Amino acid sequence: MQDNRKTRYTRTVLGQALMEALRDKPMARVTVTELCRRADLSRGTFYLHYDSPADVLDDLEDRLLTSFIEPWQDRAEIGDQDFLLAVLHRLATDPDVAALVLQPNSTLVERFFAWRRQATRDACQAQYPDLDEAQLDYVRTFNEQGAIHLIARWVSLGMPEPAEQIAALLTRLT
Repeated sequence: MQDNRKTRYTRTVLGQALMEALRDKPMARVTVTELCRRADLSRGTFYLHYDSPADVLDDLEDRLLTSFIEPWQDRAEIGDQDFLLAVLHRLATDPDVAALVLQPNSTLVERFFAWRRQATRDACQAQYPDLDEAQLDYVRTFNEQGAIHLIARWVSLGMPEPAEQIAALLTRLT
């Protein structure tokens, strides 16, 4: 996909239109026509950039993930609680990102964790030095998926506890 000013504009307004639509309905019911109406773009313009509303979701998640991890790229020794707290604060302060997490086909939180997968694996290896690679992968998967579902549950309940409390709980559990 080109990255010129018009393309960035189109991607931005379609992403905003998708977020607006997701406030009213689940992703499965969002249509190209609706996104084009909300973004004030033609269907032809939509299809120059995307094949479906799901592609808009994927692109939006890509851009959100990139904006999130860029400030962390040079920090090789990010503590797990620091990372978790950053993810949770982002969810707590950005209702659109929180709404994405609740979508059935969203992989945003999973992708946050995938970015930290090697560090998570290393932590599991340090905690369980007697396990082989396959067993370590099971432990990492268990920890990662448990954290993902705990975060999704926290968001679905309206984030009643402070992010710091959830980050401390996740750090303790994983």
